[in-house]
Amino acid sequence: GRVLEDAYSLTAQQMEELGIAVRWQVEPGIKILGDHRQLMRAFLNILVNARTAMRETGGLLKITVSHSEESAVVEFADSGKGIDPEQVDRIFEPFFTTKDVWTNTGLGLSVTYRVITDHGGQIEVDSQPGKGTRFTVKLPVLQKEQA
Repeated sequence: GRVLEDAYSLTAQQMEELGIAVRWQVEPGIKILGDHRQLMRAFLNILVNARTAMRETGGLLKITVSHSEESAVVEFADSGKGIDPEQVDRIFEPFFTTKDVWTNTGLGLSVTYRVITDHGGQIEVDSQPGKGTRFTVKLPVLQKEQA
């Protein structure tokens, strides 16, 4: 929905400049329930993470919005450098960062995790070093409009 587009608009120019292609696949009629500003921040943190992972190489970011039962499912799959298996389990911890400590507080994904869970949602990460990372966010939906 709108919140995702608003978050993306803040990174679109940098994505383009870094040679990152973005492919959207959005199921129509899904309305995510929640605080626009907080959810935008949560999505922005995931987008920035994907951008950082592909900063040196460019690549492809696939953003998919679909629907399952009472949830909106938003997937962000990047073709970036991936995350080491021992770090994946810690990625949502406050102050944990795989980036340069001086340029990043490591709060981004812990904030994202808190916002998503505060909204009654779930977030999962699946990553393969050298192949990319996929974040899957499930959030309650207002309704699924009938076609």
